[in-house]
Amino acid sequence: MRHADSVSRGEELQDRRRDRAGFRTDIEGLRAIAVLGVVLFHAGMPGLGGGYVGVDVFFVISGFLITGLLWREANTTGTVRLRSFYGARARRLLPASAAVGVVTMIGSAILLPPLQATTAIGDGIASSLYIGNYWFIVRGGDYFSGHLPQSPFLHYWSLGVEEQFYLVWAPMLLATAWLIRRARKRSRIEATAARRPYVLVLALVVVVSFAVSLVLTYVMAAAAFFSLPTRAWQLGIGGLVALTTTQWSRMPPRITTVVGWTGLALIFLSCIWFDPTTLFPGTSALLPTLGAALLIGAGCATPTQGCGRLLSLPPMRAIGRISYSWYLWHWPVLILAPAAVGHALGLSGRLTAALASAGLAWLTLRYLENPLRFARSVRTSPWRSLALGAVATTTAVAVGAALILVVPNPIGRGAPGDPLTITAPPAPAGAGPAAYDIAVQQAFAQVQAAVANSADLQAVPANLDPPLVNAAAELRALAHNGCMRLPYQGASPNAPPAIPNRLPPWPWSATHTPPCGIQHFSSWPPNGNGGWRP
Repeated sequence: MRHADSVSRGEELQDRRRDRAGFRTDIEGLRAIAVLGVVLFHAGMPGLGGGYVGVDVFFVISGFLITGLLWREANTTGTVRLRSFYGARARRLLPASAAVGVVTMIGSAILLPPLQATTAIGDGIASSLYIGNYWFIVRGGDYFSGHLPQSPFLHYWSLGVEEQFYLVWAPMLLATAWLIRRARKRSRIEATAARRPYVLVLALVVVVSFAVSLVLTYVMAAAAFFSLPTRAWQLGIGGLVALTTTQWSRMPPRITTVVGWTGLALIFLSCIWFDPTTLFPGTSALLPTLGAALLIGAGCATPTQGCGRLLSLPPMRAIGRISYSWYLWHWPVLILAPAAVGHALGLSGRLTAALASAGLAWLTLRYLENPLRFARSVRTSPWRSLALGAVATTTAVAVGAALILVVPNPIGRGAPGDPLTITAPPAPAGAGPAAYDIAVQQAFAQVQAAVANSADLQAVPANLDPPLVNAAAELRALAHNGCMRLPYQGASPNAPPAIPNRLPPWPWSATHTPPCGIQHFSSWPPNGNGGWRP
């Protein structure tokens, strides 16, 4: 209790220091808007079909805060201390993400069937290394077609984008300063005195990244959704706002009030108007991105006026403080909760699970994030901060590797099963549709009985043909033969499913494989951070 009280007092003092130093309480409230959109969307809240744009809002916030932080240091000292910068990011982000990752991997090993658990643990290892966004692009055949279970780590893709952004952004600004020094023969301080060259560099990044994102949204939707190069324009727009704060702060109060409310309205419009079938990111992502930029820009002049007053309310700030941990927890809780209770969750159950994940987020903030983040021995040493992040990441990867070895592999270890034969008598010549319906019902009854009999199997039969161990290869073969498209195969993101143009002769049996062309799984984009639609 004494430790908890000291942490609470430390948090209060930290908030006071932030407020005196110009800490943006409206941005903390904006984090609440972003995380509420994502969580409620994933919980299936009606009317929030586009809540996934909360991630886009987070990207703009990160671009604004990180660019501003780097610029102020460079403008003051002429350089950026990379060890301090990366140490602060590691101390702030890595312990919590690693802890949630470890718990999620263990929960997957306990609650999920072994075949799903092994895949989920592999996702956890990739996500712990912050390459999950590219991992999910490569594994497009498994995750993007909607006919396989969703990964409890799918939401970690945005953390991969954020971490890759940190790795690139600071060296980019340093390289810009170096080029200015070489071209104009300026000192370090002089090279970072003018903002215009940096604005031009970020504007170039925004234009190129948006162009690439726009093209890939139509030809390689998964890469457009998940990769840093196609999301950098959103981070760059936040950075441009940070570099033009002087211009924003000169706007008259009445105009900034209108601009702020307009930005908030654009974000809400995106949440309500968009749905999982919206072509995204593409031009659709402009709406929440520009909305967040307008709101943050207006707050540069009047952060506690207009909509900033709403965002600065204590409840909004409280949600904003747990937004990172809540984002980490909400998706695995929603995915694993049905496995824990043994049935799918209704809307009330999903909302209860989301609320429970908020409780986990508060505990994580109180007893893990803040104690490590504000610990004097760690905070004052970049090397200790980096070591803390390295230990957290290594621990998560090691736990994942150990779990893969521990989780039993059920493939081919079960008792041999009886050969399955499903037959249906041919309908008499000249018979009407009712006769065909009866034959189809008989075939379906046999299939349903076979599925029911296999529901309690704990291991895959040893004589399964083809063996399940080759399932990934079979899926790729089907894709290349035209049965379904993978996300990088160049289909239009919102192309309608193909209509069967030929059927096998009647009757058929289980040994007769229907031809390809039954359906193309090409309904894109992903429905936010979690689910995918066939």
